[in-house]
Amino acid sequence: MPRVTNFEILRKNEQTTLSIRTRTSVQNLPALIGKSYEKMATYL
Repeated sequence: MPRVTNFEILRKNEQTTLSIRTRTSVQNLPALIGKSYEKMATYL
């Protein structure tokens, strides 16, 4: 079977990350995403 994907292992510099962890229902997801983007923009 032919190889479908070539891959590489690269060394990268550290990067600052920001994460938000929460739980919500599917119907509340759009509002939560909007509030999360707002909080991230304020933080940055």
